[in-house]
Amino acid sequence: MLLRRYRLSPRSRLVDSGGKKYLVCDHPLQIIELNETAWLLLGALDGCTPVHELVAGLDRSTLAYLERMVHRGVLAAEYEAAAPETLPGVRVIVPAHGRPQALSRCLRGLLELDYPSSKLDIVVVDDGSPEPLRNLIKRSENGDSGITWVRLDTNRGPASARNAAALTDRDLAGKDEVPEIFAFIDSDCLPHPTWLRELVTVLDDPWIDAAGGATRSLHATGLLGRYEDACASLYLGPRAGSVAGEGSPRPYLPSCNFAVKAGAFHDVGGYQTGWRVGEDVDLSWRLHEKGYALFYWPEAAVQHEYRVSWVAFLGRKRDYARSEGSLVSRYPGRFARIPGAWAVRSELLALAAASIAGGTVSMGWAAATVIALELARAGWRVSRWPKGAPRPGWGGFFAALTRTAFAVWVQECRLLVRNTLLFWPVVLAFLPALAGVAGLIFGAGVAGEWQAKRPPIPLATFAAGFTGECLAYSLGRAEGRIAAWWRGPRRIARCLPARDDGA
Repeated sequence: MLLRRYRLSPRSRLVDSGGKKYLVCDHPLQIIELNETAWLLLGALDGCTPVHELVAGLDRSTLAYLERMVHRGVLAAEYEAAAPETLPGVRVIVPAHGRPQALSRCLRGLLELDYPSSKLDIVVVDDGSPEPLRNLIKRSENGDSGITWVRLDTNRGPASARNAAALTDRDLAGKDEVPEIFAFIDSDCLPHPTWLRELVTVLDDPWIDAAGGATRSLHATGLLGRYEDACASLYLGPRAGSVAGEGSPRPYLPSCNFAVKAGAFHDVGGYQTGWRVGEDVDLSWRLHEKGYALFYWPEAAVQHEYRVSWVAFLGRKRDYARSEGSLVSRYPGRFARIPGAWAVRSELLALAAASIAGGTVSMGWAAATVIALELARAGWRVSRWPKGAPRPGWGGFFAALTRTAFAVWVQECRLLVRNTLLFWPVVLAFLPALAGVAGLIFGAGVAGEWQAKRPPIPLATFAAGFTGECLAYSLGRAEGRIAAWWRGPRRIARCLPARDDGA
């Protein structure tokens, strides 16, 4: 079970003013009016006592509320895993296509897991490999004791391969008990011996339905190896926390290091059949929409054999980005712009126009536009402050608004670099006067990404990897958006096909 301990952040405080109760946070600047229940709940948090001991009748809605407060920066949380009294039955599913050496390494790691063999089923789904992988694995002298093999007649992609072993009523391993948990790992991953125990411990919590862990690089050498180890989209960072909720910095759980309760998996219909990338994002969001809770626990670690050649690296990032078109079609609300992005874009357009026009007068007008927009945004935020509610002095208020404006600027520049970098050389070839604005956006974007991930690698290594990733991502994103537009809403079934149950 997961022991959750919450407390107010150092910059937050509870205030009773004018008969109303508020939670005020100085950074990020915000004020939240509380009802009596929320006031008593937040006032009882001491950072030491697990919340299930503080709250009688703790439920999902209360935990979701506390996690939202953590994501907003007004609460701090610590988590501790308490081992379950009994271990559940688990089916570990490994989709594979070719690459027998990587699969053999993965299976050796699974057979060495610190988990009772009587409670463990290992199922390999051969996704239409040219030569049956079971024969190649035997030749490698790895053996397949305790492993069940399922072979698909054609290559259907990892989503369909996982479904073939999970969405079935058949007892693939010949055991009496149906598994309570499905765990997924990719064939090019190597699990830590405690990987499965850590995931099962988190899933022993009655309020958690799916869990994932840290995915690090198997070969963290060379520029790309170090960059992928620290900055890959499969690695969600060193801190535990809830996933896919409002404001969560962890939008989804990657399928290469993932476990889910069987009932929840069946309830949402498993993975989207036919999807080759983006299927883990889609499953995470469908689980969340159904009211299931997802949690990231970095102690459940696997090592992933990332692509460390530039061609393979760029191709994979492009594939990831292409899936965004299908995700946008299905979840448009999750891709909404951050508040204040309109002002940043207007300011950048003003700077671009001034750069093209040239001259001191143009730059002066651009500076005036930027100042006017920022003042308008600050005034809008001040106007939204509840009347009669406590607030910091004007100095603190100005400092908080400045920090917020800077954060929005950096975040928007991050998105612009990631989504459009490939097309910058063409624009600059026709409009070289925009070089200064482009440099400003790129510098802010790199700084924002660096600040968000804080990778333990040199800045030059990070900048090179990030530049390559953005070039590939902007290409794939454009392709995905065009494909989604071409299909149109009436033909959305082409990117969201019905699942198949057969193996």
